[in-house]
Amino acid sequence: MPNDIIPEPGIPAWLRGVLNILLQQGVAVVVSLFLIWFITQHLTDELTTIRNAIELHNAQSTGAVITMQKFAKDSEKAQESLVRLQRQTCLNTAKSDEQRRGCINGG
Repeated sequence: MPNDIIPEPGIPAWLRGVLNILLQQGVAVVVSLFLIWFITQHLTDELTTIRNAIELHNAQSTGAVITMQKFAKDSEKAQESLVRLQRQTCLNTAKSDEQRRGCINGG
């Protein structure tokens, strides 16, 4: 590095760079750079974990919606069958035409 304040060849380049920044800019800049590096390294892992959890939740929610839709259709079919059975029972037990009309008209 041509602008190195610490030109000793025995010091690794990354450490020489840190020392140069420290001497030129101050401790606060070095601490800030370290914190930025540290946070970005750890946030990447945390964001991946959060993204995976959201994808799992979405998949489970989709499965739940499909199950609820199937339940609603099955429930509607069961309700229709029950109404037909009640109507047929009413017709079978009716003793007059008026009672039979009441079974058909829902009365």
